[in-house]
Amino acid sequence: MKITKILLKNFHAFRVECEIDLHEGKNLLVYGENGSGKSSIFQALDLFLAPVRMPFVDHKNIFVMNEDGYVKLEIGDGINPSDIYEWEETSHPSSESIILESSKTKGFLDYRALLHTHFVHRQANQVDVFDLLVNTLLANIQNPATRIPFGEEWQSLKQLATKRRSKSREDSINEGLKNFNAGLTKLLVDLTVKANDILNLFEHNTTIQFSLLGNGLVFNTNSKEIENQSIYLTVEYYGRPLTRHHHFLNEARLSAIGISIYLGALLLNPPSDLQVLFLDDVFIGLDMSNRLPLLDALEQFFSDWQILLMTYDRVWFEMVRKYVEVWTIKWKEVELFCAKSDEGDIPVYHPSKDYLSVAQQHLDNNDLKAAAIYIRSAYEREIKYFCDKHNLVVRYCENHKQQKSDDFWQVVKSQKTQDGADMLDPVLINQIELYRASILNQLSHTAPVNLVRNEVRDARQAVTHLKNTLRPVERGGLQ
Repeated sequence: MKITKILLKNFHAFRVECEIDLHEGKNLLVYGENGSGKSSIFQALDLFLAPVRMPFVDHKNIFVMNEDGYVKLEIGDGINPSDIYEWEETSHPSSESIILESSKTKGFLDYRALLHTHFVHRQANQVDVFDLLVNTLLANIQNPATRIPFGEEWQSLKQLATKRRSKSREDSINEGLKNFNAGLTKLLVDLTVKANDILNLFEHNTTIQFSLLGNGLVFNTNSKEIENQSIYLTVEYYGRPLTRHHHFLNEARLSAIGISIYLGALLLNPPSDLQVLFLDDVFIGLDMSNRLPLLDALEQFFSDWQILLMTYDRVWFEMVRKYVEVWTIKWKEVELFCAKSDEGDIPVYHPSKDYLSVAQQHLDNNDLKAAAIYIRSAYEREIKYFCDKHNLVVRYCENHKQQKSDDFWQVVKSQKTQDGADMLDPVLINQIELYRASILNQLSHTAPVNLVRNEVRDARQAVTHLKNTLRPVERGGLQ
């Protein structure tokens, strides 16, 4: 089973509906600028695949709070019709069996999560991952000694420790801790093997190990507390044990260790029909030479999972596209860009580079605001691409986000062909100038009452004409 379609509307950054179709590919590769909605997609799926109901109203876009919104997932085998599951203000799919099971096995990992394996322990001499493992990474894995998930069992033991003192209670908690220690010790051995298998793809000379403090958890009858709540992460480097490894190793090695721990823990989870692994810019601490091993790990260990990988790094995005071409599992590739308005950033999504086709779809649906965004995006793409293709001089702006489309347009419209004639027809220039004040104005898209269907349609035609004019010039040349 896999997610075959993702639909978001009025969720965080996404005001208008965004549809990501995954029928033609199992895995998803996303390039997105900062502010383009990557984190919104990450949160939408993470909260959707949650074991408890989440209030949708807490995640609405702040500028359209009075409008309806939703997150919808179509889930199927890619052959038969998919089932539709919806999260909106009055419903959450947490009670559905496939969602409940997926919530126990899913892996949602971003660069902030990796900090819990090294950075948050900078002030300590050792890295203690007890809370991370027991309450998060291993929480849904059953204790082989009791067949109870570790997270659930740990909460029961803590509650039992707070109850009124009696001989039977002490016997119960000591027996419970004995079983918990036995199961956890066994699981830590398994996690060590899995994590090192993955880490070996990054670093052949680094290994890790997990160890309980002393003989494991014990109950102090005087303080009525469970002691020794520690699992220490230790590292060997070129066969030598490191003290304070989180101070000694560089960022790339620490990130590789963190990734290996997270992915290794996922491999210990019980399988489910829908296994989703979502990686959101976990490569920040890795240089290019250490990023490719992660792709090797995904191909080798997670071929049965549906992988969603997002990045703001354009070079890395292009590298991944080439790298996964030979995979037996197909990837869907999409891009997200950030459009500006007087009400903040607006995500612009497209599965290809044809913004004008997407604009026409929104026109057909009478969604003028969305159509205007894509028409402006097409306009900006064409003039920027033309300037780049012909190495034209454009006003420099240190902060590229402050670069105005007018900087490119003024250069483009002044170009001459090789025979000295104006490159653009004066009529076309006048049309573009006319619509630049409204449809192609980045501050106009949050005021749908100002948009007229015929003007949006004509603006699309003008940008299409501009595109058809500029592209042939690439072959004919300029003066």
